Amino acid sequence: MGILNIFSRGLWSPTSNRDLVDSEKELLKGMKNVQTRDVIIDEVTGDYLHTIEIGVDAVDGDASTQEMDGAASSQPSARHSRAPLVIWPGFGMGGAGFGLSFPALSQKIGCERRVFTVDWLGYGLSSRPSWNAKTVPEAESWFVEALEKWRAINGIDKMVLMGHSMGGYLSVAYSERYPERVEHLILLSPCGLPKPPSAHEVAERRRNLPLRTRVVRSCFLSLWNTGASPQQAMRTLGPLGRAQVLHYPHRRFYENNQWTDSYTKEKLGEYLYHMAAAPGSGEHMLTTLMLPGAFAKAPLVERIPKLKVNHISFIYGKSDWMDCNAAEDAMRIIKGEDCVDNPTQVAKEAHGASEQPAVKASPTDRDTNSDNGRLRVLKDKAFIVEKAGHQLYLDNPLAFVDAVVTSLNQPNIVRT
Repeated sequence: MGILNIFSRGLWSPTSNRDLVDSEKELLKGMKNVQTRDVIIDEVTGDYLHTIEIGVDAVDGDASTQEMDGAASSQPSARHSRAPLVIWPGFGMGGAGFGLSFPALSQKIGCERRVFTVDWLGYGLSSRPSWNAKTVPEAESWFVEALEKWRAINGIDKMVLMGHSMGGYLSVAYSERYPERVEHLILLSPCGLPKPPSAHEVAERRRNLPLRTRVVRSCFLSLWNTGASPQQAMRTLGPLGRAQVLHYPHRRFYENNQWTDSYTKEKLGEYLYHMAAAPGSGEHMLTTLMLPGAFAKAPLVERIPKLKVNHISFIYGKSDWMDCNAAEDAMRIIKGEDCVDNPTQVAKEAHGASEQPAVKASPTDRDTNSDNGRLRVLKDKAFIVEKAGHQLYLDNPLAFVDAVVTSLNQPNIVRT
């Protein structure tokens, strides 16, 4: 990774913690009843998780900011009678990326639940300790234990855990380890669901690629195998990398009249840039946990059927590059049906799959799933958000929140 670090600091990729904080404030400017704070999860290291709470009664003006080193600085009101909703963003995103959905979340869910977004340890506005995980279990624990400390500090007994993309993958890992803390698991376009294609399928597909594509793919895989992250590449490109990130919101998202005078594509671009330009930390989980092509080394399709949480839901965008068929495969396994193994195309926009084998997971044993009840599929089709792609909460925030509300009342999977 050394060559990617040569120009990744200083004037080449200018940023600072103040720039990052200000970029979030700009996105949240004008939003009422929104509070941001840093929850210290380790008194020795000083590590903290940046948190946004939506629907806070005490905040009447613009989003307020507080530092927090112990118990929660805001307490649930009498109307918050149900388990809080905790949102874990995807790779390269922070909690403020859900900002366009905050008003609807506050109105439709915040009336009975507290609603939080939590930036990953090592990304967003959370602290960025040195990354030292080398295995899948170590990498998963790095994030899972941080969220568990955050939960305990906030005095949350059970929560609705909602993770997007890579945050969905990590939410499954959390639910495996702490099922008693998850009332409902909502997976938004989760990453790493299907099994990776076989080495034979990879070789066949590679042979059919044009020469130039094979060369580009080879370069991509070489960088991947060094552990390089997309953020490192952006920092190395300096002004060109910054320009690409700032332009990203203009070419990526659907137009559903969702943008506002304060929450603009330009401000979102600045926010995304300063998160990516900050010192690398949690971003390095990508190559530790994943294979190229959005395939996981420990695929979720083999892990979700063994979860011991009471409710599970899947939500995808209509034009999502994550294939909802993978979620339906997991539900077919729960129902005892055959599912599609080794799909050749799950991530429609993926660069291609690695020749590395997936981490072997133990076979699903439906009988052992009965010690605390059995999973039962009530709805075998994922919830779909129309006029939306992978970033469904940005593409169509109102329809996204409606899908979340529906999934809360009508989950795909329940434990009986």
